[in-house]
This record gives sequence, C-alpha cells and structure tokens, in this order.
Amino acid sequence: MATSRCDGIVRIAVVLLAISLSLLPSSTQRRSAEHGSPGATAPFASFSKTLRTIADKFPEDRSDRSLAFPLDHGAHPEVPTEVWEFVGQMQTGEGHRYGFLLSITRIGLQPQEPERPSAWATRDVYRGLLAFLDADNDHYRASERFARTALGMSGYDPTSGRIWLDSWTIRVALEKAFSFALQAEAEGTRLDLRLDARKPAVMPAAGDFPAAAGGRLRGYILSRLAISGTVRHGEHERSVSGEAWLNRSWGKMTPPGGQIALNRYQIQLEDGREILIFQLRRKDGSAPPVSNGLLIQADGRVSLISENEVKLDPNTFWSSPSGTRYPVAWTVNLPALGTELRLSPLVENQETDWSVRTWSGSVSVSGTGPRGERLTGRGFVELTGY
Repeated sequence: MATSRCDGIVRIAVVLLAISLSLLPSSTQRRSAEHGSPGATAPFASFSKTLRTIADKFPEDRSDRSLAFPLDHGAHPEVPTEVWEFVGQMQTGEGHRYGFLLSITRIGLQPQEPERPSAWATRDVYRGLLAFLDADNDHYRASERFARTALGMSGYDPTSGRIWLDSWTIRVALEKAFSFALQAEAEGTRLDLRLDARKPAVMPAAGDFPAAAGGRLRGYILSRLAISGTVRHGEHERSVSGEAWLNRSWGKMTPPGGQIALNRYQIQLEDGREILIFQLRRKDGSAPPVSNGLLIQADGRVSLISENEVKLDPNTFWSSPSGTRYPVAWTVNLPALGTELRLSPLVENQETDWSVRTWSGSVSVSGTGPRGERLTGRGFVELTGY
C-alpha cells in the first residue's frame, strides 16, 4: 500500500506530536495499574521530568531513511519513547454498538541493554491503556497497566511482530504491510480483532519532522482500518465489524507542562473522508485556543486545515463524579469546505481516571456539506486539562 504526503508537512509533524503527547501522563502518582501483576506499578513519581532525563541519554536520531513497512510498525529501541494507539467503533449484526481505545507506549530507560546480569534488569517499560464502551447499555470501563520488559512481562518480538504488555497484544501481520491483530481483556471484556487498512498511510518524508523535545519525531497515521473479529462482554461473545484509526509515533517527546492542554477530534465520514483536528488551549482560558488539522480525501490525498479554517463550539456539558465539567458535544465549522458537523457522544460518561484524567470517548457525527448534502460518520474525541 502506498503512502500519502502533503505540502506543509511540518504541520503534520505537529499533529502527530500533539497526538503522542496527549497519551503521556505528566505524573503517575495516582492509581496506575489495572491489576497487581509483578512490575505493574507506576515506575516514576514525575513522568514528565523523568522523560526529559531519559531522552538526554539517547543519541540523536539522524537517520534519513524513508519509513518502511511492516518494519516501522514495530519497536524502535534506538529512541526513548514511542506510541501505538488504536481507536474505533464496532457493531454486531443486530446493530449493538461498541467503542474502544487500545494504546501501548514504550518508554526506553537507556539506549543499551542492561549490563547487570539479573532477570529483573530492564531496558524498557511499557504502559498500556484500554477503554471499552458498550454504548447501548451505557457501560464504559477503562484500565491502565505498567510493566517492565524483564521476565517477559512486556516487549516486542520482531520475528513474530508481537507487541505485548501482559495479556494485551498488538500483532503486526508481517506478510502484509498494513494489517494488525489486537487482543486485550480487562474487567470482564475481551477484544479479539483484526484490522486491515483501507487507505494509504499519512506520513512525512524522511527528514521532514522538526526537532521535538530535543530530537526528531517520526510517525504516521492510518485513518481507516476495517475491523472484523469478536467482542466478549460479560456472558456474551459477538461477532463485530466496524472501522478504526491508528496513530503511531516515536522519537524524543515529553508532555507539555504548565497551562497547555490538548483536545483532539478524529472524524471518519461515511463518504470516505477523514478529518483530524487538534486544539491547543490554555487551561485557564486566558488565551484563545489554536486549532489546526488535516483533511484526508477518500482517495488518500491530504490537505491542511489551518487555524482560520476551523471553528469549534461546545454544545453540551457533562459533569463527572470527579467534579470535572467536560464539553462532550461539539459543533465543528469548516468554512473553507462549506461543512458543518455535529459531534454527539454515544454515552456522556466516558471519563478515564488514568494517570491523567481525560474524557476519551466515541461520538456520532452528523452534518451538512457544501451543497446541503447530509453527512454522517463516527469519531473519537479526547479532552485533557479540564
């Protein structure tokens, strides 16, 4: 499968950086493990500071090679941080709706294998996030795990294409460039899914990423993956189909600190287009948010959405048991495209109490296009810093 490139590629780099950083906690002092397996406790007291310290140990990545697949789906131990994140929505033959997020982050502790001859010595720590939504029953659960690579608790096997953290697994189909198998189980729910890309990867050419947190960031997006497989939830196992999205990045990256927070909106329209918007804002509202994004056409062509081409207005707010008030429904205006979209949560309560408390949820999409035509689709919204 070919890859897609657009002008102004620096903006794509910023988009991918924002995606990556939104998945990393600024602190792991809160509950950090979904269960008590060995090595599943949070390894750091101040994640952001630790990432900066670790990054300084790694040499600059000065490789100018183009990305290659399926090789670059796998781990890159020469860099300190990388993220695999899948989000999607599925349905059964009877129309029962599910949503999910599965994310695995590799955190390199040092560029070389440990010299200490110990089974507990480790080069990497993996962090996993799993969220599952049973939309028709208003059921949403989220889990988080940490594990060292010691004793086989987490890692990457290049011979099989397997990335794992405990029983959570992402397997790259080595015989195909853009196919994956996901398996994850927590709190009575098990996902066993196959994902096959239906569109080219969106990625920059080698060398086009700017410096980020002291080093270059690389990555790509697969904005439309066909889902097939099964979901076991409680006593029932059902066959499902649907569509997912992969965000993938690696390099030197550290979470933004202070007042900066990120909202992001991933939209898959039924007409074959995808829209990615990210909104950087100040938590105290002291400055207007800055929103940018990408439009991915049905044929894979990519164009930029600049700040003056997108307007985001919250419509509905929801207050969580934690006392946090989130804007969970939005109107997205894209004047240059003559398009207005409404994003509505499948369930309002999709708050995740991970190391960073977020609202990470599946939404439905409806609206109108430039000729007044009706638009429909699905999406995923992540809100941080509220």
